Amino acid sequence: MSNYILDIKWEESLIRAETVKMEAMIAILPRLAKAMANIPAENVRYCYCCALAQVIVNVKTRDDFAHIRALYAGVWKKCIREEAEGEVAVDYTALVSGVLIVANVSELPPSCKIVEEEVPECVVPAHIKRRVVCNEGVEK
Repeated sequence: MSNYILDIKWEESLIRAETVKMEAMIAILPRLAKAMANIPAENVRYCYCCALAQVIVNVKTRDDFAHIRALYAGVWKKCIREEAEGEVAVDYTALVSGVLIVANVSELPPSCKIVEEEVPECVVPAHIKRRVVCNEGVEK
């Protein structure tokens, strides 16, 4: 078999894989639009779809995220991260019908709190360190 035929078969498989991703994205977009319609516009910082079958949504409150969460009844992975100026946000991710949904929520869950602790002086001068502490299992 010539390299030309192998290249064509490889390209065909890539096109099929991309087509499957795009079909999954197209299928979920009406559901996402319906969920987003329930969130006040001022609470949505951004919402965009990537060619890699990802949807990224940034909302202000957990109530707003509840509309997004309704897209998928399964488990959402939670990652808490610190943003600029000491702000804390929570990233929730779930794979919904082949599309990765990433929801950035600016409000901490009620089971979490920010704890500040002094870091002992080593090589750098002593400073205040902030971290988020959550009571796992409390939040649904």
